[in-house]
Amino acid sequence: YSIVEKPKGGLNNPGDIISLLDKNDVLVDEVIYGDWAGGFRNASTATQSFAVARKLDGYNSRNNSEDFSVTSLPTKGLPNIISMPAEEEKKISVIPKIFISEIYPNPDTGQDEFVELANLGNSSIDIAGWSVSDESGKAFVVAKCENQECSKGFDSTVIEPEGFFLVYGKKSGIALNNNNDSVFLSGPAGMGRVDEVSYEKARKGWSYAKSDNGKWDWTSRATPGSANSMMAGLKELQADFECAADKHTGLSLACSALIAGEDGDRLDYFWKFGDGGTSTLKNPIHNYSTSGAFKVSLAISDGIRKAVKEKRFEIVSQAGTVASENSAIGGGSLIRINEIMPDPEGSDDEEWIEIYNGSDAAVDISGWRIGDREDGSGAYVFPAGTWLSGRGYFLLDKDESRISLNNKDERIFLWDKAGRLAGETSYTAAKTGKSFSWMSPGGWIWSDEPTPGMENKTTSAVKNLKPSPATKKTTAPKIVKKTGTSAAAKTDDRIEVEGSVISLPGVLASQYFYIMGKSGAQVYSYRKEFPALSIGDVVRVRGRLSLAGQETRIRTDSKNDIRVIRKAHVLIPLRLSAEDFEDDKYLGSLVEYEGEIVQRKGSSLYLDDGGIEMLAYIKKNAGIKASQFNVGDTVRVIGVLNSSNGQKRILPRSMEDLVLIKTAKAEGVVLGDREEAAWELDRRNDKISLLSYLALVLAAIIAMLMFKKKKVASKG
Repeated sequence: YSIVEKPKGGLNNPGDIISLLDKNDVLVDEVIYGDWAGGFRNASTATQSFAVARKLDGYNSRNNSEDFSVTSLPTKGLPNIISMPAEEEKKISVIPKIFISEIYPNPDTGQDEFVELANLGNSSIDIAGWSVSDESGKAFVVAKCENQECSKGFDSTVIEPEGFFLVYGKKSGIALNNNNDSVFLSGPAGMGRVDEVSYEKARKGWSYAKSDNGKWDWTSRATPGSANSMMAGLKELQADFECAADKHTGLSLACSALIAGEDGDRLDYFWKFGDGGTSTLKNPIHNYSTSGAFKVSLAISDGIRKAVKEKRFEIVSQAGTVASENSAIGGGSLIRINEIMPDPEGSDDEEWIEIYNGSDAAVDISGWRIGDREDGSGAYVFPAGTWLSGRGYFLLDKDESRISLNNKDERIFLWDKAGRLAGETSYTAAKTGKSFSWMSPGGWIWSDEPTPGMENKTTSAVKNLKPSPATKKTTAPKIVKKTGTSAAAKTDDRIEVEGSVISLPGVLASQYFYIMGKSGAQVYSYRKEFPALSIGDVVRVRGRLSLAGQETRIRTDSKNDIRVIRKAHVLIPLRLSAEDFEDDKYLGSLVEYEGEIVQRKGSSLYLDDGGIEMLAYIKKNAGIKASQFNVGDTVRVIGVLNSSNGQKRILPRSMEDLVLIKTAKAEGVVLGDREEAAWELDRRNDKISLLSYLALVLAAIIAMLMFKKKKVASKG
């Protein structure tokens, strides 16, 4: 035996937790006693001079209430001896005999909610001081009483053997939740929680009751104060379904629930497709990545009854299929939702959704839609000319999609150009900083290491990722060259690039900034780790090549992947023709545009130069006030060329990027400046002021010298 004298922090008398950890901080054993953490299944607490001891040395069932007991004989350094006083033994013995036996959360009109307690022991038990509570934290303590009514229908706090005690809602003040709730029963101080029951979807007029075999179920007959009656009152729920494979690919399975004699809209559906994929739709479409035999199951429930049906399907890829504009086909595989970041660390503006093409062929996804509403309203539409390369990724930022992902109970849908559901996924609760990732096999999981634009991983070994040998060429990289080779770079290749910094981190986005060589690219850091940078710095960046929408993105692992090789120099923006603005190769570049403001809407300035219209979109961290401009003003805009929802736009970085060339009322005015004549007058005034100041200083010096000379002469 090893004794820990006076443990740090001391032990709390009402309840506490004691944990034993090995040298690697791995939990070896633990005991919880008293009312700690609610007291459920805890060991009892000991009064003064008593101890809490394991009943049998070395025996551990992982149930503290069964393994430990109060003893009046502490045996420090010796085998345990359990010796309980009669009053302690009596108190402990009632714990398994008083329990929750029935709950009535959604009563019929004119009736009251209740929680029923039962005594299965062979002796009377006074439950004065016991309490009933629910998840809201509201608790009803049974008060000691003699001849007054203690609870409706009862005039005593004593429960006789095989008797019952009712805690009514109006008397207790506890309002049970009809959707889901938990009811807790706790003994008097020191005993802690002795029972708890949870339920979901309470049906009106039905009670949740414990049957003779110890199982809980809903019954159509509530029996307050008497033995439970497990009358169902409903016929058994039947589940059935049918599925058909897509005739083009063979890898897409469309399923429909067949519900006879039931209101299908009142049921909950949960599908499992045998490859880790699930759905909660009534009629889902599931995309498989490989051929094989899969067990598909459908579970349905109305909150009371449940039914499950299973069937097996042979999924066979149709060889030789080719990509078409209306299908998810891509050389025998499908487009799918691959990874989601719903709750990023920091700003929700960093949310994103990733789409993956699991085939070898490039697929035109122009006109496809993705959104979080089943009816498709508010969905993002992929612009014309959007191709997803074979084995390639498409990263859709929140700024581009305008989709705000919910942290709870969210569903994401993907439709092809014909409006057919091509994929969907859902989650109940997002985890901060983790991505919801598709893994094959394994299905959807929460990943500790998000991998936007890259192969999904369950571990944090992003730095050791290798380029996928099956990855095909994307559109030609813009400013990048593959490290160690002259071959064109492919998505997920590790590359090394050089370029000038044209926007700083945190201005246009918190997780990336832009650089430009022959064209532009995003330099991305999920952890927002960047070195100190200035506009115009020439940097060398190492990372993995990916795409963010239509823009090139370089994913770095740490700020050490970004190195300043030359300090800031003057940047000259590109002046593009109308045709050049339509060319995606200039995305991410620093450009200049001059035009008249034809519309001002929020943070957007719509400009027209007589040839093409251009949107200047002002990010909130740029520190620019769009309200300073008016319709009719002519403005010169410098910024990063970007694309959102298929529309090209310029992102100015600061107030200096917007120059007011001509107002609707006057000409020759530069925002924040004055007319040239005024500047010339100020310059002349400044020169006169400077000369006057110098003359005064010179006169003061001469006066001082003359004074000193006169003083010396007088002494002589």
